[in-house]
Amino acid sequence: MSIPFQEAPSRVNQQVLNYECPPREESYRIADPKQCDKFEECNIKGEKKVLLCPDGLVFDVKSEHCDYPAKVNCTGRPDMRKIFEETSNWKTIQRNYYPA
Repeated sequence: MSIPFQEAPSRVNQQVLNYECPPREESYRIADPKQCDKFEECNIKGEKKVLLCPDGLVFDVKSEHCDYPAKVNCTGRPDMRKIFEETSNWKTIQRNYYPA
């Protein structure tokens, strides 16, 4: 049985204060609040990595994995990263856009 982070014993040490995200028994992923193709991965030590889905995919909150935009609800997280085209123009990957 694990003790949730907020119910940890009152003894506080420097290591607890340095957590980037609440540690759990297994790694987990959290959706970025604004960008649909971006997420954070937290490991069991409380260390966080910011990651992006592969081009053409977005992060699904329910499955905690990247998937096709047609299968994911990005409501409230409309931003997408910009990709660099060979023509040196920036463009935003839109829903249902799949790079060649």
